[in-house]
Amino acid sequence: MLTRHPIVQIHPSRFCNYTCLHCYSSSSPDVRNGLPVNTILSTTARLADEGYRLASLSGGEPVLYAEFEALAEGLTAQGYQTSVISNGTHPHRLLRTMQAGHVQHASISIDGPQHLHDTIRQKEGAFKRALTALSTLLDDGQSTGAVVSVTQQSLPHLPQVVDDLIAHGIQQIQLHPIAAVGRASQSVDIIGAELPQEALMRLILIAEVFSKLYPNVQFHCDAVSGAMLNTQPPAQNGRLISPIVIRDDGWLVPYSYDVSNTFALGHVSDPVVNCRLNDQTAAAVDCALDACKRLAACTFYREFANVAKQA
Repeated sequence: MLTRHPIVQIHPSRFCNYTCLHCYSSSSPDVRNGLPVNTILSTTARLADEGYRLASLSGGEPVLYAEFEALAEGLTAQGYQTSVISNGTHPHRLLRTMQAGHVQHASISIDGPQHLHDTIRQKEGAFKRALTALSTLLDDGQSTGAVVSVTQQSLPHLPQVVDDLIAHGIQQIQLHPIAAVGRASQSVDIIGAELPQEALMRLILIAEVFSKLYPNVQFHCDAVSGAMLNTQPPAQNGRLISPIVIRDDGWLVPYSYDVSNTFALGHVSDPVVNCRLNDQTAAAVDCALDACKRLAACTFYREFANVAKQA
């Protein structure tokens, strides 16, 4: 529900070489544990039997996951088309996996202009490394995009950031408002609070303007206007949940990494995984949709997570 094709978001580990201020999972170089690759693939095999065909690898930094290549290759064998969201610090390892045909698309995270990107990543030179990764993948002809995190500081810089990315050769750009979860909830004094409705509506309108200015570039905005959801049908029991999230702690949750375990769909150690809407989850989806429809602009996944916390 809410995505065109059933997708599995996989967070195999929270290990990362950065300690980003906006990280929803509080990943860092100090977090070394992760899920065994065979355990993940056992779960994704069952999900493939249910009809899931798209996989998105995130983290942590997924390219630093110890069994990254084996995971990507295993997903290919199960019939998945796999994408990766990366900070761009290890482009050649990512490139090898793409050249082998086990990753079909990669998106590099960008947090605004250089000074802001490096501040959020807490690493000088992070922005230049991200641009180098984009060039490495694009020069090889690989399907490459950018995920632009949007904060109160970065929103005014979006036109220049997008212009620069397109000049770099990027033809797929996702605009992602940052949620105040994980480390981001502790960094409000630096990155600001979540975007209010007015700013989310501006982001939606900016994305529409970009689409008109650059018709050959694919834009996706994670914010939506409440009016756009008026045609969304009520949740129906038995429908596949999409996206379904496999977290690094082994729990499967609907729609968003930070959803409460009250709505957990199962664990990777379980022989059976429930990946379809039940009464509880369907009711929460409808409650979140109703909340969204009353707002000028929102992100459904944040509203669903908020409803889940109150359940």
